Amino acid sequence: MNTVVALIIYGTIIGLLVYFKRQQQLFFAITFILNYFIMGIERYVSIPVPISILMEGFWIVLLVILLCNKNKYRDEGKIPVKIFAIYGIWTIYTTLEIINNTCGIGLDIAAWFKDVRFYGFDPLIVMLIFSLIFRTKEDIKKFIILWGILLILCFIRCFAQVNFGFDKGESLWLNSVGYHTHVLRAGTLIRYFSFFSDAANLGAHTAIGFIIFGILFLQNSWKNIKLKCFYLIVSLCSMYCMFLSGARAGMIVAICCAIAYVFLSRNWKMFSYTTIVLIIGVFLLVFTNIGNGIQSVRRMRSAFQGTEEASMEVRKLNQKAIESYMREAPFGIGLGKDASNIPPSNRYYIVAITPPDSTIIYLWMRTGSVGVFIYLFVNIILLIGATFIVWFRIKDKELRTIAGIFTAGSAAWLVAGYGNHIYFQYPNTMIFFGMQTLIYMMPYFDKKLLQEQLLKNKNEEEKEVEEIEELQEGLETT
Repeated sequence: MNTVVALIIYGTIIGLLVYFKRQQQLFFAITFILNYFIMGIERYVSIPVPISILMEGFWIVLLVILLCNKNKYRDEGKIPVKIFAIYGIWTIYTTLEIINNTCGIGLDIAAWFKDVRFYGFDPLIVMLIFSLIFRTKEDIKKFIILWGILLILCFIRCFAQVNFGFDKGESLWLNSVGYHTHVLRAGTLIRYFSFFSDAANLGAHTAIGFIIFGILFLQNSWKNIKLKCFYLIVSLCSMYCMFLSGARAGMIVAICCAIAYVFLSRNWKMFSYTTIVLIIGVFLLVFTNIGNGIQSVRRMRSAFQGTEEASMEVRKLNQKAIESYMREAPFGIGLGKDASNIPPSNRYYIVAITPPDSTIIYLWMRTGSVGVFIYLFVNIILLIGATFIVWFRIKDKELRTIAGIFTAGSAAWLVAGYGNHIYFQYPNTMIFFGMQTLIYMMPYFDKKLLQEQLLKNKNEEEKEVEEIEELQEGLETT
């Protein structure tokens, strides 16, 4: 059976390579859409291979297609070498985790490879894909529109869950895996998840979508009213999903994203006003009952009151339980190590079976305090570099706005990774690491726009000179 599945997969890959060799952008769109829906699809279809391997297969096919046409996509100065060099520090560290034998059970290359792909190599693959396929500002705008369409579809599924109930696949998941985290107050309060892995993932993802498309709506000119209305619709749909998820992460991520963008805009007066308004909003949610008659407000308030207190206590107890073990494991217990490959008699078995409540905690447990330091260091350096690009390297107003919202979204997503174990979850890897790559490509796009504008001005001047010369010749003739 495994041989048959392998032959089907390899045959499909070869077929995709042949068919899409000259249709790279179409295949990118297909891959991006599949990446967005894959967690929802798994509730209905039994996929014979792990989802990560399936998506990596599509990414590698796309990458091979792009590399086969490297002359078409090889523009001098387009590849953002800096982001690869900086993120490469983290990838090298995760690669070296292969020799981590903290648990004293020997090296397990298969277990290490399972995790290092997901946390170390996949982001680099996504970065390389984005750096090859995006060539102009218009490509970035198409990417934003595609993401917006998918967010609207996310809203439609969430709206259907609220008003028409859950289908068979969703009900099965909700009454098993998701029951304790998504069915609250004796079933009177449901946290909706659309086609995402869970409500926390939905809440954080749509919170960033809510802020990013809201800013695009405010910044976009009324001359293109259709696009402006599209941005508004996407922002409102995202806000609806964020509230229906009822996750603390969603609200906090939205606040961080908004504050980060206003900070990047360097409008300090607006920064102060925005901060005050957001603080007042959080205060009203936490310390009052205003709006409790509205069900969606009650759901969001539940993230700050009562229903989350027990889970927060569990998180603190879990972290306290493993803290003493982690002091003796500065490099973590090793990537890929879990209850399946660490015996119960092992000292670090308790760490292996403790559920990670966030991506940062997971990395702390597997790569240690050294790994967390390197990961945060890499991300902070990337954000500082992105801020420098937004402030000093981009002259085109529209590009600067896009770079600003992408940087704000990246900063907010780092915060989301501290709140929940969703940082590398689908569909986020392709979106947020893609965003970071595009930020570092913005100076190239800005320079290209400037050159095009200078060439246009030069051609117009030459045309004017020719017209004047023709007019003078006509006067001399008469």
